[in-house]
Amino acid sequence: MKYIFTLVLLLLVNRNFNAYSQTNKDVTLRLFVYEGYAPNHMIEKFKYNMLKKYNAKIDIQVQHVGDLKNQFNIIRGRAADVVSLTHNLLNDGRFQYNNKRLILPLNLENIPNIKKISQNLEFDDSRKVKSRFIPICQGPYGLAYNTAKGPPPESWNIFWNEKMKHNYTIGLHESLYNIGITALALGYPLSSLSNFELLNNPTFKEKLRTLVRNSDTLWIGVEKPSDLKGKTIAAVWGDSFKKLKQKGEHWKIANPKEGTFRWIDYLALSKSLETQPFKKKIAEEWINFSLSNEYQINYLFRDLNSYPVISGVKRLVNESERSRLDILDSKKWFLLPTLANRDRNGIEKLWKNALKAK
Repeated sequence: MKYIFTLVLLLLVNRNFNAYSQTNKDVTLRLFVYEGYAPNHMIEKFKYNMLKKYNAKIDIQVQHVGDLKNQFNIIRGRAADVVSLTHNLLNDGRFQYNNKRLILPLNLENIPNIKKISQNLEFDDSRKVKSRFIPICQGPYGLAYNTAKGPPPESWNIFWNEKMKHNYTIGLHESLYNIGITALALGYPLSSLSNFELLNNPTFKEKLRTLVRNSDTLWIGVEKPSDLKGKTIAAVWGDSFKKLKQKGEHWKIANPKEGTFRWIDYLALSKSLETQPFKKKIAEEWINFSLSNEYQINYLFRDLNSYPVISGVKRLVNESERSRLDILDSKKWFLLPTLANRDRNGIEKLWKNALKAK
């Protein structure tokens, strides 16, 4: 009996030691995310939570996503742990993140906040432990306007109004969005964005060249307050609005009659975590934290001016903020499609040729 008691005691001690060693260690989590998704104050809050929950000291390294080729190489090379992907890249034939098994399945037991995600968002939840992509943020490539200079524009065609010449900005690298709004302005069907042949005509090409030629500036990546300051309209994400307001300019997103292209950004885990169970759990904790009210409402919605992916937000914000959320209910908020290689290559060529007009 004494021998059995000693053996059981040793097993318990060993099990507790293993559990201790799994939680009481330093972890370096590498985030490869779009600019703005990992601010310092959110990182510090998360690190505090992990120290309190696991007694684990977490170091977080942040790298921002650049061009798509670099994004693919980073993920394929396992040079990051948590990665951002936009909805139209999940099944992109150039990268095949699923087919090439570059993204790990998630253990959703470590992401209880997944139950908060709005039901109108699509995400891979076909099998509980096989989900790979979790929506984290959404928003428009919006028709923005300076409220001091006029009422909300009713149509994307305002960019071709002679009075707006050199009084607006659009994104330099946002070729699909810019081609999309040009198509909408011409009255083309939404499906035209997936059909290069429909867009490859003199009328469309000239309209696109004019959009580029008459722009004052072409912002890169995320628009800055300096890109919009003093202008009347813009096509932007809206990240700069809070800082612009601090500088005395109040900008809003309009709801043009043709509709607005939207995006959904996802978080996923790279294969770098395949043999690191505790680090993978911490990475899943980051995704769970990113779905918290604090991150979704206080940060993404109020500070970054993006839109949350969780439900029930209108009950938690003030009346002015609720009016901003009305766009989520719009039936004319369109997702960019995932393009076939031939159409994508042709559309990219349209944009490159249009840039020569600048």
